[in-house]
Amino acid sequence: MTESPTSQRTSKPGSSGLRGFFIALLLALLSFLAIEQQRPPAVVPADAPATEFSAARALEHLKVIAREPHPAGSPESARVREYILSRLRALGLDPVVQTTTVVRYNPKWGDRPAMAATVSNIVVPMFWHEPANAVMLAAHYDSVPSGPGASDDGSGVATLLETARALAAGPRLRNGILLLFTDGEELGMLGAKAFVEESPWAKDVAVALNFEARGACGPSVLFETSNQNGWVIREFARAAPHPVTSSLMFDAYKRLPYDTDLSVFKRAGMAGLNFAYVGCWPRYHTMRDDVQDLAARSLQQQGSYALALARHFGDLDLHRTTGPQAVYFSFFSKVFHYPQTWAIPLLTAALVLFVGVVGVGLRKRQLAWRGMAESFVAWGAGAFLAAGAAELLWWGLRAARGVSLLPYGVGYNSDVYAFGFLALTVAVVSAVYAWLGQKISVGSMTVGALAWWALVALAASLRAPGGSYLFTWPLLASLLELGYAFLSRQPEAEEESVLVWTLPAIIGIFLFVPILDDLVMWVSASHPAVLAVAMALLVGFLVPQFHILAARRRWLVPGTALSVAVVLIAVGLARSGYNPGHPRADSVFYALNADTGKAVWASADPAPDKWTAQFLTDHPRRGDLHGFFFRKANLLEADAPAASLAAPEVMRTDDVTLGDLRVLRLSITSPRQARSVWMQVGDAKVLEADVNGKKVDTPGAQSWGLIYAGLPKDGIVLTLHVPVSQTPTLKIFDMSDGLPSLPGQSFLARPSDTMPAPSRPDSVTWVGKTYRFEVNAPMEMHHH
Repeated sequence: MTESPTSQRTSKPGSSGLRGFFIALLLALLSFLAIEQQRPPAVVPADAPATEFSAARALEHLKVIAREPHPAGSPESARVREYILSRLRALGLDPVVQTTTVVRYNPKWGDRPAMAATVSNIVVPMFWHEPANAVMLAAHYDSVPSGPGASDDGSGVATLLETARALAAGPRLRNGILLLFTDGEELGMLGAKAFVEESPWAKDVAVALNFEARGACGPSVLFETSNQNGWVIREFARAAPHPVTSSLMFDAYKRLPYDTDLSVFKRAGMAGLNFAYVGCWPRYHTMRDDVQDLAARSLQQQGSYALALARHFGDLDLHRTTGPQAVYFSFFSKVFHYPQTWAIPLLTAALVLFVGVVGVGLRKRQLAWRGMAESFVAWGAGAFLAAGAAELLWWGLRAARGVSLLPYGVGYNSDVYAFGFLALTVAVVSAVYAWLGQKISVGSMTVGALAWWALVALAASLRAPGGSYLFTWPLLASLLELGYAFLSRQPEAEEESVLVWTLPAIIGIFLFVPILDDLVMWVSASHPAVLAVAMALLVGFLVPQFHILAARRRWLVPGTALSVAVVLIAVGLARSGYNPGHPRADSVFYALNADTGKAVWASADPAPDKWTAQFLTDHPRRGDLHGFFFRKANLLEADAPAASLAAPEVMRTDDVTLGDLRVLRLSITSPRQARSVWMQVGDAKVLEADVNGKKVDTPGAQSWGLIYAGLPKDGIVLTLHVPVSQTPTLKIFDMSDGLPSLPGQSFLARPSDTMPAPSRPDSVTWVGKTYRFEVNAPMEMHHH
């Protein structure tokens, strides 16, 4: 079968240009509204009624909480804890501090040591009665050592404090409310683990709401739920103000190697919702995660969720908190949801409709097999070329140092590059249409593009049903319009109409553009192929609109998009480099071997900068900290003078032989009051171990090791069970914040255009020593 290559009709002079202008304006307006609908709400002022959540009031808490980095076990962490307690008591509440030792080990860690800590959770019951079915609001109050944690997770703490105040000012709720401020989340959710395993309050929690942040701005998104989430999603849809969510996010998040406290709560059987904002990602875990750089609107949205949902769930019957897994998405402050089991029937309907529309188009001679096949291949090739071009460009920009990268791969100027990659994709894929549109009808081009949508909808429905709505509903809408065009008396005129394709364009843009915007926030430019493929799908969906835009000037869209891409890449290059507003991330630490008296400066950076060179020199060696640490690492090293620093002390307080088994009881302290200790047993197989009475299992490790954070002043007690025929050694290092003072040496303060590397221990001091425990050796006396 042959087809008309142009599928065009003669237009009145100027009508094509007017239609093109109108469609361009329509696409721009729809895209703007799709992004604007996700914008966080305005900040409620401090003089608002007492029963409302005010981000202005919450910010006053945050100014105290995020004054300095406050990792678990640090003096600053204790200061933050005391502030939280004082605010809660001022509300007439009775907070309980749960202080305990908690141990965590995952067999997937392999040879990595187990993690343990002394944590101090704050548990606050409100409106309590027995028996209770409680709603829990949770946030962690510890930060990473490399930043003050205003967003992660000072914003969550401030949200809970302001929510508690508003709840206390309102009527009593039917169910109890439990506020949980966890400690040690940054160490691996240790505080949450301690709560669910040991707190008597944990058994009463029916629904958990967790508040997090992985950036410093943007909409607060419901990105994770518990499984069998039909009930919680239905209630969230009824109560949440300004909701932003998508079940696609949950399906994607499940495949990522990330966890929050909600992971622990879910394993304990609680229904739950997890909220976070992720915009301004380069501030995450850095010194720029401060109050000045936090978007107050994002905090307001967190608080609006917390207060509204606490009141809503607080007055519900919480005996049944599950329901069939749901597909859900937000749309202009409304949440639409339906059972996930509908995904396959909806997909089936779309595929049947696809076949039917193609049949009608062939019968009406509006489609040809060859045209559809060529179009299908062309759209796939266009997406592949766009993805390849974006990846190649990103590689070139990094190689040319045109990206101000942070250690985890995100750059300060990455967002500009990300939008440049999107514009480049529009240029490449619309060029495919401009080239093929002269010989293939707009109907065949549309069907070729929609065939890719059908394939992606099929894959999503089978593998990630939470994301099926994103492809199935636009596909259904577009197919209905295409079928209508084929059945109409003047199908070609309909294809050129501005209005006939408005409905599918609205559905496609309103569902897809917010996800594109979220992708820019989540992955920035670090995964350009993902951005390119997503954008290519959207361009293919909008073939009828591009047909109208190209009616008179077919290369106008590719040329304009390419120009925009060039401008954005140029802007990104102009904004590259480091300065006080975009500081370089670097790290340096001091390690002392107390046995040999030798010391080194070390850094995880790829090369010294002006500040770290004063420690490392301009030409440091590559090393693995041999003799200074028990885990090898590829680091920069330079010799350092030995400081007069006390090593961690290990006192043997008991040594018992039971047949072939030897049981050692060791008291471990840090005379320097270090924040954490790292230890590894050598020359003996550890059959069993516990710390402060908590069992430490490391079944996946070749050698037994433990990191203990939040080291108490009076130390910890470690018990080891080893074969009596082996003589164990214990290599131990303690880690304190800050660099040591060295006699006769002074160092320049950190300049304003550098900052500690995100999530890395920076400007810390390690002191290590090895202890050997011979059989029948006299035991030491231990004095605190």
